[in-house]
Amino acid sequence: MTTGFLGTPWLLPALSSIDRDDLAYTMILKKDYPSWGYEIEMGSTTMWERWNSIGPDGSFGDEGMNSFNHYAYGAVGDWMYQNIGGISALKAGYKQSRIAPEVGGGLTSGHGTYESVYGTISSEWKAEGKNLDLDVTIPVNTTSKVVIPAANLTAVTEGGKPLAEVDGVSDVELADGVATFTIGSGSYSFRSDAQMALLGDLLTEVEKVDDRAAALQTAGDLAAGDRTQIGDGLGDVKTSVEDALAAILDGEAAQVSQHLSDGLAAVRTLKAWVASSSIDGPVKGDLTSRIEKLESLFGKGVANNLGVSVVIPPVAESARPGGVIAGTIDLTNNGSGDLTAVRAEIAIDGWKVDPITVRTDLVGAGDTVQLPFTVTVPKHQKPGTYDAAVAATFTSSYGTFTVKDSNPWIAVSTGVDISAVTTVSPADGSDERANLVVSVKNDSDAATSGQVAVTLPEGWTTAVPSQRVTIAAGESKDVTVPVFVGVETAGGASPVEVAFVDNGVVQASKESVITVNLQAPGNTDLPGQLDHVDFGKNASETAHALQASPSSGTNVEAGLDRRYSHTNTPGSWFSAEYQVTPGEPFLIRNLETFDGAKSKKYNIYVDDVLVNELQLKQTAGGQSTKAYQVLVDDPAVLANDGTVRIKYEFPLNAGGFYDPSIADSWILPAPADTLAPLASATVTSNALPGDNGWFRGDAAVAISAVDNRAGAVTVETGEAAGWQPYVAPVAISGDGKHELSYRAKDVLGHSTGERTVEVLIDGTAPGTQLSVTRGSGVDNADKATLKLTANDALSGVAATAYRIDGGAWQQVGADDKPVVEGFGEHVVEFFSTDVAGNPEPVRSMIVDLADVDGIAAIVAPQVVGAAVFGGTLKATTGTWNTKGLTYRYQWLRDGKAISGATGASLSCRPLTWVAGSRSR
Repeated sequence: MTTGFLGTPWLLPALSSIDRDDLAYTMILKKDYPSWGYEIEMGSTTMWERWNSIGPDGSFGDEGMNSFNHYAYGAVGDWMYQNIGGISALKAGYKQSRIAPEVGGGLTSGHGTYESVYGTISSEWKAEGKNLDLDVTIPVNTTSKVVIPAANLTAVTEGGKPLAEVDGVSDVELADGVATFTIGSGSYSFRSDAQMALLGDLLTEVEKVDDRAAALQTAGDLAAGDRTQIGDGLGDVKTSVEDALAAILDGEAAQVSQHLSDGLAAVRTLKAWVASSSIDGPVKGDLTSRIEKLESLFGKGVANNLGVSVVIPPVAESARPGGVIAGTIDLTNNGSGDLTAVRAEIAIDGWKVDPITVRTDLVGAGDTVQLPFTVTVPKHQKPGTYDAAVAATFTSSYGTFTVKDSNPWIAVSTGVDISAVTTVSPADGSDERANLVVSVKNDSDAATSGQVAVTLPEGWTTAVPSQRVTIAAGESKDVTVPVFVGVETAGGASPVEVAFVDNGVVQASKESVITVNLQAPGNTDLPGQLDHVDFGKNASETAHALQASPSSGTNVEAGLDRRYSHTNTPGSWFSAEYQVTPGEPFLIRNLETFDGAKSKKYNIYVDDVLVNELQLKQTAGGQSTKAYQVLVDDPAVLANDGTVRIKYEFPLNAGGFYDPSIADSWILPAPADTLAPLASATVTSNALPGDNGWFRGDAAVAISAVDNRAGAVTVETGEAAGWQPYVAPVAISGDGKHELSYRAKDVLGHSTGERTVEVLIDGTAPGTQLSVTRGSGVDNADKATLKLTANDALSGVAATAYRIDGGAWQQVGADDKPVVEGFGEHVVEFFSTDVAGNPEPVRSMIVDLADVDGIAAIVAPQVVGAAVFGGTLKATTGTWNTKGLTYRYQWLRDGKAISGATGASLSCRPLTWVAGSRSR
């Protein structure tokens, strides 16, 4: 902040006048230097004369002007009275006042009083959530216009009564989310209530649906009986809302939810009746969409009254295409009853992803739960910020309702970055050419393709984009963009914008500079020059017959002798005679001096013919130089005898600009045009985005070409039918590796030669075959090995994925042998994606690992051991024709079970062994 005594009083009012109270609050609440808060932080109890009366380092300002009790910056108090206190005058002496507090800046309350000639005017406000309470006192014999934020007039009450029922309140209006009304003398307690506002919205929507039904009847699209049925249903809905409003005003909060629940039931009944009616389909759809909006608002109203809210918090870190994002749904139950069967559905605007649903069985009274979820960013999602919406459905003692929330949720970046831009100048042996070398880094998880596009300074020849390149994940590539700097140019750095673009979508951009190396050594001749004037040096100026206006002069700037016309004298000038080649175009190259970052504007005349209205900008601070050159090819000038007079004039219309200041001036022969045009091909497609440089459908190739000199450029393209004139983008159709040739020629016949662009199109998905090999032997009878074989005829197979019985998707590695385990039927789903990005439709196969029809022993169980008193007998399990068996033992004596004898062994007594039964 650098305003002084005159500007400071108007700074915050100016912001408020353009509805930027947010910025005004930001400024008044700042605590760093320079600000009002800074003075408080430094211990001040009065206003200072200077913002830096005490510096951040504790040092004191100039004692000649450093009062610590100086009103000037305290003028901000006027804004505080009118905006925080909300009190201002509409008529002299506050005969009519205005009460309009601006709530913001994180403040939750404010209070202001003014002792007018009529008495005390006061306002006191308190904000809590979306509710605002405003207490106002107005003295006798005066009135006040009150302004309070409100979604509708239903939201605003005074002393618990609607405004229409309050004595002393008149001229009630609503516009742009603000209620305005006039009050007489007295004390008032106003409230703008979010819950009341919601019920007001409900009444408005009921009226809209009813009006629509009436309009449909008038148009002959709704029968009278149907109109009556709808009107009666809406009447029931309206009654429920009015009952809820009355319950709020009577302080019967418990009844509000019941009335709203009744209203919602009436809405659903009406919706069901419309669905089953004989109303024409288009009319039925029109009415249903409007009734569903009512249904959603009722759910919001019940949730609000129950203290239920849902939020989908924004994700702090940006994401990249293909990345997995972890998010949460925060559901709060501030009510007194439990919520059950909670289900939240999440949708992300502009993303093509499977529906996201999360659930929880219970949210207890007073609890807040977080429901985590994950989502994968679509592979080719454009960069930008995306909104997410959540609809949470829950059941309470009043029924089942839905509450919603939406927010800007996630920022998607491409992972592509332009890390550096360097200039090669001159390029290809010509001062008219330069190359921009752009370093593009791909930090994403997938290859990216595109072209580098350059926006050059105004007046330069338009740059053509680079050739299309593909950069693998994690790699960088230097991309060269050739540009024409032109014959008429300025040396040094000029601003450019560089972007990496694919199919019209900017993946990365960077502001940079192009640096033109225009040779202009002060006090020195140039190779091949025709003449050289060393301005500011008497000998050179005399030799070149210098003429100048009286204000023109010389001195040293940027270490060089120079001549200037004079900034304070519009119309001033100076001129000199130069030697040129008669009849031939030539270049004027001048070395301009500067004493700061400035813009200059002046006219250049050759033999009294205006050849250039020059504007030259220097961005560097301090004293510096900048070279530029101008082409002179006007036939009226070229008809000379070898001597011309060149005049530099600071024009009368150069307000805001500075005058010419030239240290050295050279005349050079205009170079012959030896350069071919620049040409480039841009491939676009309306098909789905492809991967790895491939397109997934038909494409079009547009050719752009520019030349360094005036005259039309001829562009031709060629495939199998020879060279053809290029008139419009060339269509490329069908799968395959296509190649298009192109070339460009200027009016002198200079040609780029044949250039080619490769267009890779693969719109066909791969195919995958699944073979199953069941395990051998009893131990492997419940297993099967899967073999997934994928083929793609063109771009090749990139990946194959599978899942078993609805589990997580997994990619098949080179040596992977997925296994299905467990007797019974299993569902194996699988698909492949090719290098071009075409996904195969998910396929499935049932793998039946059937068990044996009957259990049979391969080796029967046996009892081993000596059957003698005191001996031990042991039972073997035997070998069976299936697996997964468990065994049960029971030892018998004389055919009867021995109590407790259920182990695999038994101390000997006379007994008989019986094999147990199978347990699965």
